[in-house]
Amino acid sequence: MTAILCVGVLVLDVIFQVDELPSGGEKMLGHGMSEAIGGPAAIGGLAAVRLGGEAALLSRVGDDRVGTALLEGFSAAGLDVSAVERLAGGVSSFSAVAVDPKGERQIVNYTDQRLHAEPPGHMPPMDRFKAVLADTIYPAAAAPALKAAREHGIPGVVDFDVNPKAGSREILDLASHVAFSRQGLRSLTGIEDPEAGLRQVAERHGGWVGVTLGEQGVAWLEDGQLRRMPAFQVEVVDTLGAGDVFHGGFAYGLAQGMGIEAALRLGSAAAAVKCTRKGGGPGAPTLAEVEAFLARH
Repeated sequence: MTAILCVGVLVLDVIFQVDELPSGGEKMLGHGMSEAIGGPAAIGGLAAVRLGGEAALLSRVGDDRVGTALLEGFSAAGLDVSAVERLAGGVSSFSAVAVDPKGERQIVNYTDQRLHAEPPGHMPPMDRFKAVLADTIYPAAAAPALKAAREHGIPGVVDFDVNPKAGSREILDLASHVAFSRQGLRSLTGIEDPEAGLRQVAERHGGWVGVTLGEQGVAWLEDGQLRRMPAFQVEVVDTLGAGDVFHGGFAYGLAQGMGIEAALRLGSAAAAVKCTRKGGGPGAPTLAEVEAFLARH
């Protein structure tokens, strides 16, 4: 099976269902609570597994109960966690997530900076992988993994949702494909207009660049022209993890040898199906579910 190396932070999400998202200093009562494993590249790997591939995680967690829950959760989901290190005295990453009836979410995350201060102790053998998918939270691991992907001639995909305080330029230079969120692109470039932001990035970095725009779909540059793919129209229940699922489907499609449009369509369809169900990233659909969805659209 097609395997992907997924590099980045692992997060435990504590999810609260609320009537409306918080807007100030107020106390709110939730009417539902659940926990779910998360992390941008990690959930991308889970999406790839659901689509029929394999995924291994390159990350670091603390030696606390949250770290144990993350390792057990991702292992149970079918991901290889053998390259995930545990930092003595470290605090594993976790988030408080509020989700309103429209499926929109608000996230507060805590990540112990010590977890990602140093490169990983070892890299998994790259010969088994057909692509690397990295988020920007662990640049010290993303950079060597993307470099290895380039050396092995396989796609090195970056989910650029958060602009790191350091290491972003090296990650961009090493990546073959960078898929920004609107927020990530704006944070990096300081430009509100997505097309202008993509063009600024493309002037410096030679790889493929695109941006996810929520219900407006996906935009990317191709031969100097802006291309767009509309979003699938679905009844949204929960958007948590949808972007991560998109990146996982996109990276998996590239690993399978698909062209850009086919890989974007796979990722978009997987994300759309995920939005119709609760539970964050673990709501990623199977290949059969995506194929059935595409047959209807």
